[in-house]
Amino acid sequence: YHHQYHHRDNNTILRQNSSISDGSNNSDDNSNSNPKSEYRVEIYVPSLAAQTMPLFLDYIYGIATLKPTTSTAPPLRYLSNRFDVRELHREISLRFIPRDLELNTAPRYCMLADELKDFEMRDGAIRIMAERFERMNNLKLLRGMSPKLMRSLVQCERLECGSEMLSEKVAMYLRMRDDRDEVVGRDRSEENEVVVPLTDEDYYWLTHCAHMPKISPKEALFYLNYGTRYPQVMNEIGSGSLKSRCLAACSDTHVLDELTNHLENNNGNAINATATAHRDNPTMVELYDNLEPKMKIQLLESSLVGARKSMADKERECGSRNERDRDVELSDRMMYERNGKKEGSSKVVVLGCGVASANGLYLQRGGGNKNNNHISGNKSDPGQYSNNGSSSNPRTTTTNNNNNIVTYEKEAVWNRRHVTFLLYPATSGKYYTQYKLAVVIRQQQQQQQQGNTNNGNKNPTSSSSRRRVLYNSPTVMGTNNGNVIPESAWEVEEFGDSDDSDDDDDDATEKGGGLHPPPQFVGRVDVPGATTTTSTRNGNLKRSA
Repeated sequence: YHHQYHHRDNNTILRQNSSISDGSNNSDDNSNSNPKSEYRVEIYVPSLAAQTMPLFLDYIYGIATLKPTTSTAPPLRYLSNRFDVRELHREISLRFIPRDLELNTAPRYCMLADELKDFEMRDGAIRIMAERFERMNNLKLLRGMSPKLMRSLVQCERLECGSEMLSEKVAMYLRMRDDRDEVVGRDRSEENEVVVPLTDEDYYWLTHCAHMPKISPKEALFYLNYGTRYPQVMNEIGSGSLKSRCLAACSDTHVLDELTNHLENNNGNAINATATAHRDNPTMVELYDNLEPKMKIQLLESSLVGARKSMADKERECGSRNERDRDVELSDRMMYERNGKKEGSSKVVVLGCGVASANGLYLQRGGGNKNNNHISGNKSDPGQYSNNGSSSNPRTTTTNNNNNIVTYEKEAVWNRRHVTFLLYPATSGKYYTQYKLAVVIRQQQQQQQQGNTNNGNKNPTSSSSRRRVLYNSPTVMGTNNGNVIPESAWEVEEFGDSDDSDDDDDDATEKGGGLHPPPQFVGRVDVPGATTTTSTRNGNLKRSA
């Protein structure tokens, strides 16, 4: 048979057959019995699939070897499915596309699949872009995506991209759309170049606070200028509105410096000085000049409030830093004083942990008695020290039969309070040993006297203490290595462990365990004359004081 296929109206394939007549054709010319009469079958397919029809026919008739590409794979997949060519469908869907579909080709697959209404491929390409969107550097690949597809991308539940980074990428997409509109407007010969208009709804969802709670300070003025085209979006009120988020972003120090320089040099020198660095895009001051007067007033008012908050934050940060420095200075003074009184004691040095006051030398508790003392059992450490009694007071010590297990302590000041940092082992039978670094916080409590009290004092003051674990060492199998303190790979205690149930303390640092980073080095420092010595045979190196 001799077949002829040609396009009609961009989406119709006209098939002519010169040797077979089809009585079902509605044409009166084909109603006779002349075997040489022609018949026509019109097959409607998308324009993109019609353009790939010659390549599809070459495969059907074995004229040429199939060499699919990123641009031809989606229409070939459509045609093979439409005409039930299963071998071709398997070749495209199971072999070529899984190898070719990646971050740089996903936008092209997404646009072609959407045009062919291949929703499975379209959604798969969107997922790939969403999972790696923060790493997509070549944003020109998104230039041809319709607002509907871009909305699906930014609203995808698998989107992995920070809020400010996302605002920069969406702003770049909007700029490319405007450039594309200008190119298509100048060149009317490109009939296939159709730019779908961006509606208020599209702009609302592209910049929604659910996936873009913070706007990048670099793009805040751009969104305010671009939003003048979409008054319904910019007229919204509330902290989650686009205008409020942009005004908050304009309080950034960089934006304030740009605007301040522009206002101080109103003769245009500020614009000329920065225009050379940003010739492709308008500068911040140029975007500011293009704003409406009412928006300028709101921007300056918001910047003033933001600057005041920034100054208050810096003052608080400076005050906190000074307090931390004072705590560390007092802690070091206490450490040097105690170290001078116990020259012969075994010591442990802790370096590099997030709690600055916890760094330094820890002295062995009890001054190196023959039966070394250590901290009592912990409710969170099952079977820690059995048969020796325990107490909820972390300062209570018990004597362990294993003379090699010792506890180290360091008096210090933390958060303007006198505390004791403890380094002690937590064992569980014969299975493992783990060291913990904890802090003991002494508290003064007012107790209501019941009935008559001595000396007529109705509100005597009593002292209590509370312990919180800050850091944990890696576990060491067995208890024979109890003297081996792991030097590295310590971890932060995410949930602070306490010896009592009183959690009314408002200090968030204590409730959250330790502060990052964990100790970078923990090592024993053995000095001549110390009562507790170690040997290299047990895995510890001797160190001089």
